[in-house]
Amino acid sequence: MKNYRKLVPVIMIFLMVISVYYFFDNINRTNQEINGYISQGDKFYKEKLYVKAIDEYSKAKAIQSSVGIDKKIADCYEQQGMELDTERLYEDMLENYPKDVTAYEYAVAFYMRTEDYENIYSVHDTMRKRGLVSEDIEKIMAEIKYTYYMEDTSLVNVGEYFNEHCIAEIENGNKGLINSTGGTEISFSYKFVGNYASECVPVITQEGEALFLDMEENRTMNYKGEIQPEELGIFTENKYWAKQGETFVYYNAEGTQQGNTYVAVTNFNGNAAFVKENDRWILINDKFEKISDAEYAGLIIDDSGYAIRHGMAFTNEEGVGYQLTDSKGNKVSEEYYEDARLFVDGTYAAVKKDGKWGFIDSKGKMAIEPQYEDAKSFSNGLAAVKKDGKWGYINEKNETAIDFQFEDVRNFNSSMTCFVKMEDTWFRLRLYSAAA
Repeated sequence: MKNYRKLVPVIMIFLMVISVYYFFDNINRTNQEINGYISQGDKFYKEKLYVKAIDEYSKAKAIQSSVGIDKKIADCYEQQGMELDTERLYEDMLENYPKDVTAYEYAVAFYMRTEDYENIYSVHDTMRKRGLVSEDIEKIMAEIKYTYYMEDTSLVNVGEYFNEHCIAEIENGNKGLINSTGGTEISFSYKFVGNYASECVPVITQEGEALFLDMEENRTMNYKGEIQPEELGIFTENKYWAKQGETFVYYNAEGTQQGNTYVAVTNFNGNAAFVKENDRWILINDKFEKISDAEYAGLIIDDSGYAIRHGMAFTNEEGVGYQLTDSKGNKVSEEYYEDARLFVDGTYAAVKKDGKWGFIDSKGKMAIEPQYEDAKSFSNGLAAVKKDGKWGYINEKNETAIDFQFEDVRNFNSSMTCFVKMEDTWFRLRLYSAAA
């Protein structure tokens, strides 16, 4: 009995060794079987017998699935031009192996080959949400940062985006309002359409009626001036201007005239605006009182009717050039410029000096030396510039983001959408990164 008890541990160790042996032997046999199928599949693949290759790879996958086997099957699909099946398999890979970076790298490589940039951004976004990082994919993302797609339009003219909307015109001369992604917000049925602000848009109908609409084209406010206007300004700070022949008048929401009758005006930005009396521009507050004693011969006004953006203006006192001025009438810089564009996103404004365009910051310091034939201020990280007769876009490092190829261009909005003109046709251009 005692000898039997001594044998028990020995027997247990022996059985354990046998179990381990058979365990690893089974693994080895399984691996050999898998490798056999893969090897045969590889031979078929080299011979371009893709259907037979898929059959062998599928046998291996039935025993034990892996990213590597799925990749081999995807390669077979791709070689046969079965793009939808290939894409579907990569989508499955990302779901089946959510923590395997290789799956994402394979998928991105495939989308690069097919130039499917939208899916590249989608895969990259999914990977980041799952806390994964791939240096190879990050290099690709840097490479395609400014890739874009274009869609032609039936527009004959477009304005700059303001508050994520821009005024546009169709062939019959009717005007409407486009939203941030290029869709129609205010229908193309009006003689005049102004910019969107304070939840409303000024319009003048084909019959000459002046009023304000919301985004559903419901009437929100009527023009109550005595003289029929040709144009209406943005409704902001409880006031708007109306152009009446050769003069301009401000009104409040109740239709009461504000201030005097002017030769020219700008929109209020906060509590400040410029108005022109006789042949001089003056700076006023929202009570129509002079803010500064300075009077100006010239002023830079943007397409939206503003002369002050981000607290800055460009004024001309003596007709010798424009200076950067703040909203209180103080000179920010002593530099003079032949021409300028207002700040758009608050970073760099375009200025013209010695016949060339460059960029300054809000303190008047030159950020990009003058070197271009024409330029627009930076908007959402990119600026339109003209070189050798064509427009393109640069980033804040003065690197070419979009090649010089356009006849005319507009600024990017926050949805990274803009309008560009080629061969007399306006196109809507959007960066793929905007969909990420």
